[in-house]
Amino acid sequence: MDLLRRIREFFNKFLQERWKNYTTSQKILIIGSILSVLIVLIVLLSIGLKTNYVTLVKNLSEKEAGVVAQKLDDMGIPYKAGPNGTILVPDNVNVYSVRMKLATEGVLGGISRGFEILDKQPFGATSFDKQVRYQVALQGELERTISSLEAVKTARVHLTIPKYTYYVRGEASKPKASVMIVLEPGMNLTPQQIKGIMELVAGAIEGLEPSDVKVIDNNSRILSDLVNLESESLMATSKMQLKKLVEDYYTKKVRSTLERVYGLGNVAVMAEVLLDWKKIEKESKEYIPTNKSEGIVVSKQTESETIEGTSPSVGGPVGTESNIPPTYESLQGTGKSELKREKSIVNYNVSEVYQKVIENREGEILDKSITVFINESIANQNSTPLLNVDVIKKAVANAINVNNDKVEIVIAPFDKTLETEMIKELEEASKRRAFVRLAFGILLLTAVIIILLYTMIRRMRIAKERREIMLRRQELEREIMESLRTTEEALPPEEKEILELRQNLEQLSDERPEDVANVIRLWLTE
Repeated sequence: MDLLRRIREFFNKFLQERWKNYTTSQKILIIGSILSVLIVLIVLLSIGLKTNYVTLVKNLSEKEAGVVAQKLDDMGIPYKAGPNGTILVPDNVNVYSVRMKLATEGVLGGISRGFEILDKQPFGATSFDKQVRYQVALQGELERTISSLEAVKTARVHLTIPKYTYYVRGEASKPKASVMIVLEPGMNLTPQQIKGIMELVAGAIEGLEPSDVKVIDNNSRILSDLVNLESESLMATSKMQLKKLVEDYYTKKVRSTLERVYGLGNVAVMAEVLLDWKKIEKESKEYIPTNKSEGIVVSKQTESETIEGTSPSVGGPVGTESNIPPTYESLQGTGKSELKREKSIVNYNVSEVYQKVIENREGEILDKSITVFINESIANQNSTPLLNVDVIKKAVANAINVNNDKVEIVIAPFDKTLETEMIKELEEASKRRAFVRLAFGILLLTAVIIILLYTMIRRMRIAKERREIMLRRQELEREIMESLRTTEEALPPEEKEILELRQNLEQLSDERPEDVANVIRLWLTE
C-alpha cells in the first residue's frame, strides 16, 4: 500500500509542478514515447507467450495422420493438424526424439506390417490362416521396400497367390501381383526403375513372372506397359541395328575394293539385306507296334488248372424202361479222368518316339542384293582400267556370294558440286585458321615488344633518376661542407673543439657501434 501511495504522490507532484511547465510539443513527445514503450512491451510479451509450432511429419494420408495423432495423445504431447497430412508440435518439444519414438512404435514409415505379425500366431490357426498371414506379411515387406525409393511416397502391394494344397488336380494357377505407387510431387519413375520394381516383386514370390506384375501410379497410369513397350521397341531397334551392320559390312567390303581400282570418291555402293527372324519349334510323336518276339514286357500273368477224378460208367438197357421201377441196379464206374488247362496273358509296352526340334533362324540372311555406281568420268582417263560391266558384276557377285542377277552396275556421272564446295569450305577454313594463327602471333609478338620497350624505358628512367639524385646529393654535400667551413671559421675555439669531438664520436659510432653501446650502457648503470 505504501508503494502505491508513493507512486500516486509522485505522479500528482509531477503533474502539478512539472507537467504544467511543459509546452504542447513536449507533452506530445512524452505521451508518444510512453505509448511506444507500452506497444513494444505488449508485442514482446505476445511474442514471448505465443507458442511456436514446428513440423513433425507431413504428406501423410488421413489414416496415417490419425494413427500419429492418437499416439501423440497417448504420449501427452500437444499438436496441431495442418493441411496435406501435416502435424505440428510446439518448438520446445524435441521433434527428433518424438520421431524416433514413433518409428519404434511402428507408426512412422507407413502402417504396413511385415513379418513381425508372424511372431504371434493365434492358438488353433489352420494352415489356410497361416498362409493368409504370410501373404499379408509379404505384402507389407514389399510395400516397405518399394516405399524406400526416392521418387515413391507410399506403395501398396496386392498379391494373388494360389492356395497351397498337397493334392493338386491339373495345372495350378499362376501367381499374380499388382502394385499401386503414390509418387512424390513433381517426380516420376524411369522405365529402369519400374522394371526394377517388377523384378523385385517377381523375385519375392515363387513362380511369379515379371510380366504378371502390374504397376500403376496415383494418376491411374499403367507404368508396367511402358516397360513392355520399351522392350518391344528395343527388340525392333536391335533388329534394325543388326540389319544396318550387315549392310554396312557388305557396302564397305565392296566400296573399299573398288576404290583401290577406280580411285577414292569414284564408287558408291548400296546394299540391301533381308534377314530371317523365324523361330520354329516342332514336336512329333511316333508309335511303333510291337510283336511277341520284340518289345518291352510290362506285365505277365499265367494261370494253370488241373482236375483229377473217376469217370462214371454207362450201363443198363437201352431206352426209358430202365428208369421205370423196378429198375436195374446202377453200375458204378471204375475209370479215372484228368483235366489240365493253362492260360497266359502278356502285356507289352507300346514303343513311343518323342522328338522336339527347335529351329532358330533369327539373324540369318535370306536374301541380299547390291547396287554399285561408278563415275563415268574416269572412263576417259588413260590410267584407269576399262569399265567392263560384266567383269565388275561377276567380281562383286563372287565377293558377296550371290548370283549375278543380284548385282547391278550403274555407270553414271557423279555430281561433284557438294565435294567441290566442301573442298572450298575446307580451304577457306584452313586459310581462316592460318590467318587467326598469324594474327595471334603478331599480337603476341607486339605484346612482347611492348613489354620489352616498357621495361627498357622504365629502367632508363630509373637510372636517370638515380643519376639526378646522386648529382643532387653531391651538390647538397658540397653546399653543406661549404656552410660548415664558414661556420667553423666563425665559431670560437671552444665550440670548434666540441664540434670536432662530436664529429669524432659520430665517426667512432659508425666504425665501432658495439664499443659505443657498451660505454653508454656503463654510463646508465653508474
